[in-house]
Amino acid sequence: RILVDQNGRHTAVLKPGEQKCVQSDRVILVPGPREEVKVVLWVFETFVRRRKGALQIARMLNQQGILPPSCTPWTDNKVRALLQNEKYIGNLVYGRRSCKLRDRDVPNPPAQWIRKEHAFEGIVPRELFFMAQELFKSGESKYRIAEAEMLDGLRGLFKERGYLTSDLIDETKWMPQANTYRARFGSLAAAYRRVGFSPRKCYQTET
Repeated sequence: RILVDQNGRHTAVLKPGEQKCVQSDRVILVPGPREEVKVVLWVFETFVRRRKGALQIARMLNQQGILPPSCTPWTDNKVRALLQNEKYIGNLVYGRRSCKLRDRDVPNPPAQWIRKEHAFEGIVPRELFFMAQELFKSGESKYRIAEAEMLDGLRGLFKERGYLTSDLIDETKWMPQANTYRARFGSLAAAYRRVGFSPRKCYQTET
């Protein structure tokens, strides 16, 4: 975020949490450090061209020691949020959520969003961005990618630790919860079989 004065001059780079203090100033977005721009482009290319899912991408980023601005490990939700954020093509979107009186704020339907296109320089080609959105819209593709990435994550965890348990899965921040595996594959044991893990003793609590 760059602070711009009334004459259009860039005066300062705002740190997280900082706000403008002069009413006539404006705040605009500009491309960040070159290495961070490369990471964003890599995420889009990996999702669209290589058809890697959000969980797989999160795991790959964490393995490379690349952290998001929050400095916490990547998760599938963080990757999905990045892939669906229109700021990367230069759009500003307002009104995603609203709050009436003292009620809780709630998400607004996309039809009610206020969108300013080409508000600033984007860093992701628009064609690539909208190809990613088409993948999200396709329920069949989304399910296929989700199942593949879940198994890929489980397989990676097994390779790294040499065993699998529900507690281990739940403790691994970039993995879906054990209950998610139960719901998708019918039981943890079924998911384990898909990645080649056969526990020596019968875990009754894992079914």
